[in-house]
Amino acid sequence: MSLLRRGIISSGKLGWIAPPILDPDDIFGSNLKQLFDTSDAATLFTDAGITPVTSDEDRIYQMNDKSGNNDHATQTTLGRRPYYKIAIINGLDSADYRSGQQMNPAIPSFYSDSVAAVCMFLVL
Repeated sequence: MSLLRRGIISSGKLGWIAPPILDPDDIFGSNLKQLFDTSDAATLFTDAGITPVTSDEDRIYQMNDKSGNNDHATQTTLGRRPYYKIAIINGLDSADYRSGQQMNPAIPSFYSDSVAAVCMFLVL
């Protein structure tokens, strides 16, 4: 998908317009291996995937992988879990990582000793 597409603008003249927000599949296709979206509360849990986050400052135990590969990230140690924050970045929910907090992504099912490089993107 091109970053710009040809279309009709309001003046009736042909011109360039910005595309709709891109889906990660449009960029990575079948190469997308893990996708974590902290603005999607339906993928964040206070336990091992049963109880979703609901309140500001809930501690995130598990982030579900939205790529379809089910390589979820977890943090079993309470003091190292990030906080769930409601509408904190541009009106979107997010995870708040404070000193020493981190999630532990599952070793992706695609990983092997032959993997030379991994590309990661963080979108704020």
